[in-house]
Amino acid sequence: MNVKEIRQQLMEGRNTEFRVKGFDGLYDGFKMACQNDVGVNAAVIKLANQMNVKKFGPTCMTLYTFDMFDNRITGKIKYEDVTLITTHDKIIDDEDVELIEYKIATVTSTD
Repeated sequence: MNVKEIRQQLMEGRNTEFRVKGFDGLYDGFKMACQNDVGVNAAVIKLANQMNVKKFGPTCMTLYTFDMFDNRITGKIKYEDVTLITTHDKIIDDEDVELIEYKIATVTSTD
């Protein structure tokens, strides 16, 4: 995908999941949340942390949040560093694997 397509997907997509180059760790996925259909009140969520989207620029999106002292913190994510996560790219943790194995075992067992 090119930068234009990634930008469009982030602007339009509700619950779009993506990865950002350079953010590796236990959970390296981000989620784009939008509270309405026109892209207003969009936010980027990683686990319990959230940053609001100030604007979708031509090359990056500008984010902001406030700390506990009411200081504004800003950040930018370049579209060229974004990789969209499709359903077959999602990471499955051990609990999900156990649940899947249990469901398979119960479906395939013949009593």
